[in-house]
Amino acid sequence: MIIENTDSDAKIPCDRRIYDACMFVIDDEEIVTELLAFHLTSLGFTNVHCFNDSLEAIDTLRHIRAEIVLTDVNMPGLGGCYLTQLAKKMEHLRDVPVIGITADRSESTRERLLTSGAIEVLHKPIDSQDLFRVACEALTRKTTSRRPNTFIRNGVSIR
Repeated sequence: MIIENTDSDAKIPCDRRIYDACMFVIDDEEIVTELLAFHLTSLGFTNVHCFNDSLEAIDTLRHIRAEIVLTDVNMPGLGGCYLTQLAKKMEHLRDVPVIGITADRSESTRERLLTSGAIEVLHKPIDSQDLFRVACEALTRKTTSRRPNTFIRNGVSIR
């Protein structure tokens, strides 16, 4: 199981303004991104963008300012640690919180993620309330002003 659904009525208070934050969810397994997106939207987030290809995600991040990034650690091509390092080198993404997602509970993996610039690590299976709490805390801590995020995918403007 990728997400554990705990008491869905026990939502943690979260500033309503952050529900529109542009969220990038990156995992090479489509079922994982679909489940994360489902839970995030069920929790009230409205601007969730999923990527199953880390190279596509980093290319999109070059042009779009996400407000939070959730990324798997072990992916083909571009792993989550390196993706985080690349994102942190981009001026418009330096302050964007990155949350690592992994089934690997080793301290060395956690340390690699945090050293690369992630602010938190969530372990699979992910508890939906932990996901909500971590996302809210990360977005609430952000000190930069938010800007509307619009980008083009396949000729269609997406907000």
